[in-house]
Amino acid sequence: MKLSDFLDRDLVLPELAAQTKTEVLTELVAALGRKLPDLDEEKTLQVLLEREHLGTTGIGDGVAIPHGKMEDRQEIILVVGRSKRGVDFEALDYKPCHIFFL
Repeated sequence: MKLSDFLDRDLVLPELAAQTKTEVLTELVAALGRKLPDLDEEKTLQVLLEREHLGTTGIGDGVAIPHGKMEDRQEIILVVGRSKRGVDFEALDYKPCHIFFL
């Protein structure tokens, strides 16, 4: 499995406007919603926030891998976002995250 097999130009966000964890997730989900009109964005965001409550997906070295399972989706969908300034994602190394793989 190659990461490039799941990349779609429309789902690569070169500069996120988000400044908080919730805003990052909302912005990434909005990109998904534009690409997948049948996606329930509110439900998707809720799944991601619930996963974050179990423990941060900020793995360190400026990277976060927020993820979740949707019962109505069988395929893997990838959204990539970047924040030059960084966002406090409660990462394991306590440093801001700059790259987000949803």
